[in-house]
Amino acid sequence: MKTNMIAGYRIEKRNVLNELRSSNLTLQQLRLFSLYLAKINPRDISTREVKFKLDDYCRIMGLGKPKIEYLQKSTNDLLSKVVNIPNENGKGYKAFQLFKECVVFEDENDHEWYIKIDAHDNALPLMFDFQKEYFTYKVWNVLSLKSPNQIRMYEILKQYENLGSRELTINDLRELLGIAQDEYIGRKGWSNFKTRVIDSCKQALKESTDICFDYERGAVGPGGSWQTIIFHIKRNDEYISNLSIEEFLMEKNSVDKEENIIDRTTDLCKQMLNKSKLTGIENNWIQTWVNEYGMTEELVKEAFNDNSFRSYLSMQHINATLTKWFENGIHTVEAAKKFCQEEHEKNKRKAARKVSISGTKWKTGAEAGIAISNKENITDSEQHDKEREKSEDNGIPSDILDMFGEPDEAVDDNVEI
Repeated sequence: MKTNMIAGYRIEKRNVLNELRSSNLTLQQLRLFSLYLAKINPRDISTREVKFKLDDYCRIMGLGKPKIEYLQKSTNDLLSKVVNIPNENGKGYKAFQLFKECVVFEDENDHEWYIKIDAHDNALPLMFDFQKEYFTYKVWNVLSLKSPNQIRMYEILKQYENLGSRELTINDLRELLGIAQDEYIGRKGWSNFKTRVIDSCKQALKESTDICFDYERGAVGPGGSWQTIIFHIKRNDEYISNLSIEEFLMEKNSVDKEENIIDRTTDLCKQMLNKSKLTGIENNWIQTWVNEYGMTEELVKEAFNDNSFRSYLSMQHINATLTKWFENGIHTVEAAKKFCQEEHEKNKRKAARKVSISGTKWKTGAEAGIAISNKENITDSEQHDKEREKSEDNGIPSDILDMFGEPDEAVDDNVEI
């Protein structure tokens, strides 16, 4: 198969493989998996090993110029991905890795560097020699999508295109999309889920794929809550893609030629927090900021700068700031600075109306401004604590010292809590 023809090839995917749960594949890994399925012949198991040029692999995975440390991290992550497949009788499940081996090597004939990827033995029945219960689509449909949610939504609905509709429980939809349990929960969780996931996918599929959909509430729970959602699927005759694999790779190459922006942003977060390791949730936040919200390294750095006055700086503080910026359409450092300044001025005015524990009412913004000005000039955490104690002794409410830059509500990534 010639790589310049790959955009015209179809992926044949078993329904049971499409029902995978909690694989946590990134956008880049989902694209690579799709390209892998497009390059194999599902009727010939000898094609299980797929070879990519190393430069192409790095572009697909967002690594930019090949660097051994990023390459090893990428292949190790790929080999660690486990899928949970429901048993055919509907009871229980099987868990196994998608891929078993990645080999990076220099070809003796053309002296080009390649990477060879082989599927795990347990995954082979899902990819080869099946005769029924599968669906097909052209690979270009997923190359143009911009997030894991969009790719998974496309596949989830494409499987039912011929039937015209699909009804899913909200829990099943979240699992099929790989939404974590701590995402989109709380008071505004469902509203945010509809807007940021379902509506976003609806627009993306309409613009970039061969299907489109509408949806409505199905079964109703207490208080009118959505228990199920009904998708109405139809062919998108308005969209035709001529995207070739070369165009896709050139586009990926132009996004980041040097390094992976997620890795750079992760390193920045570690540095700003004085931590050598981040938790899984924190790493997931970073991937969401970059992949789904389009936050740049410069914006993340600005969020740290804006939050640097705090005596206790955490990823939740940064996440609250970035989420608020996203909700308000902030995409540049200049806009972020202006937005924060306006928020700070609002907070100063609010501080003038706050009441201390002792009952002292702050009547002027000037007095609150003095407290904030003192707070902004503190860089050493120990000195900060001393100033806090001193201010509290003088009757300044402790919450005034923390209100500068705080969101109105605590926000956890895509979720309001």
